Amino acid sequence: MNREIGANIDPYNIYGPLCLDSNTSSTDIKNKKIYGYYVCGSDYVTKYLNLPKVQEAMHANTTKLPFSWSMCSLVLTRWIDSPSTMIPIYKRLIASRLQILIFSGDVDAVVPVTATRYSLDAMNLKVLKTWHPWHYGSKSTQVTAGYQVVYEGLSFATVKGSGHEVPKNKPQSAFALLNTFLTNHKH
Repeated sequence: MNREIGANIDPYNIYGPLCLDSNTSSTDIKNKKIYGYYVCGSDYVTKYLNLPKVQEAMHANTTKLPFSWSMCSLVLTRWIDSPSTMIPIYKRLIASRLQILIFSGDVDAVVPVTATRYSLDAMNLKVLKTWHPWHYGSKSTQVTAGYQVVYEGLSFATVKGSGHEVPKNKPQSAFALLNTFLTNHKH
């Protein structure tokens, strides 16, 4: 995919701004809040989560690993005991009568909506409500935040204009989506 996208597009949010390297001046994009979030916020999160006091408070890195924590560690590329697909796990959860919400930003090229739709299609779930827009806000300020399909035991929603990290890219939409799901599925 990197061959197609190139270095000037963030594959996790193809329309989002890029976080430039540390040589970028403070007047440039690095320190600006754009699209409702700090573009380079993950840089600050990484530094913060590597502080010894923070790791101690979180009971993290208790074994004193010889490397720093990072958002996308190469250690995960060598992780061999994870499932190759979530489909059997979803089926077990649905059989246990748990309701599942899956959501995807619609400008994420790493886990695109179409890939999730193909996976869900392979599960052959009964469709309870076909694709339809989902909204939040009052009638006068209602926002179409994405589209949704409801299956037996599982709902899949897109979040319009969001990349891979929906709560970061579209926090109001993420909150509305999760709040509605949890409110409608109380046991």
